[in-house]
Amino acid sequence: MTKYIQQNVSWLTIFSCLILGAFSLAVEEATSQSTSLLAPGTIPAEKAKMIGYVENHITNKFVPMLRRTVEWSNIKKNNKNQYTITYKCEAIALNNNECLIYCWDFTFDEVGNFVKYDKVAGFPKRPAKPFVKIAPKNDDKNTTQKTTLKSDAPEIKITAADFTEGANAYKKATELVEKGDYADAEIQFKEAFKKNPNNYMALLELGNTQFKQQLNDDAQKTFIKCIEMRPKDYRPLEALGLIAQAEGNEDKMIEWWKKSIELNKQAYTALKGLGQYYAEKNDEKNASLYYRIYLQSKPQDTEIKKALEQLKNKNTN
Repeated sequence: MTKYIQQNVSWLTIFSCLILGAFSLAVEEATSQSTSLLAPGTIPAEKAKMIGYVENHITNKFVPMLRRTVEWSNIKKNNKNQYTITYKCEAIALNNNECLIYCWDFTFDEVGNFVKYDKVAGFPKRPAKPFVKIAPKNDDKNTTQKTTLKSDAPEIKITAADFTEGANAYKKATELVEKGDYADAEIQFKEAFKKNPNNYMALLELGNTQFKQQLNDDAQKTFIKCIEMRPKDYRPLEALGLIAQAEGNEDKMIEWWKKSIELNKQAYTALKGLGQYYAEKNDEKNASLYYRIYLQSKPQDTEIKKALEQLKNKNTN
């Protein structure tokens, strides 16, 4: 009798396990079916929440811009319970007339408080086919802005507090330049010049950081302001020549560089650039001229010494 009861208990145990297994399978299938109700491509709730945080931050903190989203990355979590998402977009800012591709890493804490944002290296950059174009008000590239060489712009009175804050921002900017972080350096140079409009070097370095980021239109406008502020400084003229060179505008490049040499016979960048330009054009006379003037102040430049020797040998042969 005992053996019979034990057999029945064993069969009952096996039967119960089968029932439990079938129930678990049914629950699993039901769960998978409920998940599959989401349309393909639906954004997960966590990611959608992060996108909302980013959009809210851009709307409230950034300069107004016309945007087209290009890509959202997956979310990354660090050991501080902070979440980061990368946002790439094509946009035109209110204070600019050029469409650029921007890319940032946005970080928020677990309840949605903003922590920081970082510009992704290599951005902003020009898209191959902008989603929208803004017609320029005038043809800046083909028109030389008229400037006066009478005197430098008068100084503006500022407070001691603004002077200090401007100096601190300038120091931060130069440190960022040393690290190669031109995007954040640009922000600090803008702040330095805003606090102290007499800080000419902040304006000049602002143009240089914009040029380093290939923001040629912004850099060009900044260097024009430099000329208005210090008409007798050759450096912004040299920089405008570099921008023209980068854009393939040889006429403007030559014009800016020759003007910079008129102001300073030791405008190294302009002298070297013109020498190389004329050498490429097989204009040996002008190439030799600019190389010789350049080497008077830079005799240690072995590259240009060699180039000049090659021109001399070419003339001899």
